[in-house]
Amino acid sequence: MATEYREIFFTNTEVMRGLTTLKRSLGDPIPSGSVIDIKLAADSDHPFTVELATDGAGRLTICPYRGELAAALLVYCRQVRIPIPVNARKSVDVKNGRVVLRIEID
Repeated sequence: MATEYREIFFTNTEVMRGLTTLKRSLGDPIPSGSVIDIKLAADSDHPFTVELATDGAGRLTICPYRGELAAALLVYCRQVRIPIPVNARKSVDVKNGRVVLRIEID
């Protein structure tokens, strides 16, 4: 049987948009502020780590788990109308310095 395999690469800005939207919808909004640093780690349970300078002059680090990051990417895809098959296997990784959503359909 044929298998379809896709990889969708996201910019850091797109990942942050997805995370912001997801957190807001869950009732746990990310405080407003500016991004200080973004770290990507392919071999970690937290592949995407963001450090923010909040408007209240504090600092905040956001380290979503892979599942939360995948949900944020799916939210972003829905926002910008990138079609994602519901029954496909999905995974998140870091490749070439970018967050990537992998989709596999049997």
